Amino acid sequence: MGKAGLDCPEVVVARGLGWTTGSAMALVASVGCYPTPDPPWLVDDRPELLALRLEVASEGEYSAVVAATPADRYRTEALPGDTITMRPWVTDATRVWPEDELDVAYFACFGVACIDALRNPSASDGCTDLVDLQAPACFIGRGALVDFVIPSGPLEVLSTGVPEILAVAGLPGVATTDACVEALREDPTGDVHDCMLLERFVAVGPRWVLGLLQQAALDADATDGGSTDGGDTDSDDGYVPPPEVYLEWPNFNPEVERFSVAVSRQGSVRTIDAAPSDRIHVRAGDQVVVDFAPDPRDDQRYATELAEDGSVNRIAESGFADWFVNHRLDAFTNEPLGTSRVQWQVPRDVAELRIDLRVNDGRGGVGWGSLFFEVDGTPR
Repeated sequence: MGKAGLDCPEVVVARGLGWTTGSAMALVASVGCYPTPDPPWLVDDRPELLALRLEVASEGEYSAVVAATPADRYRTEALPGDTITMRPWVTDATRVWPEDELDVAYFACFGVACIDALRNPSASDGCTDLVDLQAPACFIGRGALVDFVIPSGPLEVLSTGVPEILAVAGLPGVATTDACVEALREDPTGDVHDCMLLERFVAVGPRWVLGLLQQAALDADATDGGSTDGGDTDSDDGYVPPPEVYLEWPNFNPEVERFSVAVSRQGSVRTIDAAPSDRIHVRAGDQVVVDFAPDPRDDQRYATELAEDGSVNRIAESGFADWFVNHRLDAFTNEPLGTSRVQWQVPRDVAELRIDLRVNDGRGGVGWGSLFFEVDGTPR
């Protein structure tokens, strides 16, 4: 399971050598006979951290002006003072790992790549209420359902899109999380091949609220320092958000809630409306098509802030989907990349299959879900 095949023509291939001092993999071109890499959709025997979801667990004072999300959605866009919870998604060939069985350490990084920032001594210190760019990393916590309070300032730093979150964990039963953290702190970076690493940004906002906060700070500075325009601090060019933003949902995580499954056998088609974690019975040789049916609410559109000319900047999310499966499948297709459909033929050498789907709204929100297929090995 998950072993690469051997492809021996004399071709130039790129091979990953490990982590550099940045967050990219070093690559080298070589000529020779090397194993054919597994397709990106194949879930291997080794656990893999495929996503890290951020959910606003409690709101600070600045979120009082923000509209509530739908009752069945979790806000991902956070403002200073909001508390976010980290939700890791780890899978391997046999299961989706429960969060309480994972030992994940979380760090916040400000203005630099987390892989570099972990070498700073501040990465061992707990995060505080303020961002200090001289101490570019801090320790959030470790374990299941770890919370992180977005720093309250300085606003000009937070408005640039920091912090970022780095999740670090050792492969269960192979390496410890402590060993992985220590390897990342080495210069150059140590061996992290038995580690799960994922770095992602925090969606700070809504942006129009940050604009209001920054305008309030400017007005306060003008009042404290004395006005230069005869004492009138109510300038006509101050930030005024469009009224409709007070009624718009903030950005929330998309959800995987429904699948449409079609199973074809000898010219007949069986259609199934399925929910995540459902179990579907199929036979070896069946042709299966799985469509993800997204909720229209997850295709969010909202105002963000005023442009320099006074017009409203608007965002239209462009969500996309990534599919994974825990067994090699004939003609498994997911083209073009990000499509909401996959199709494949049920193999004869496996009793059960799991199809995983990860959705991403492109603005910091992620969701996932799985379907299980129980296989009767007798073809018809």
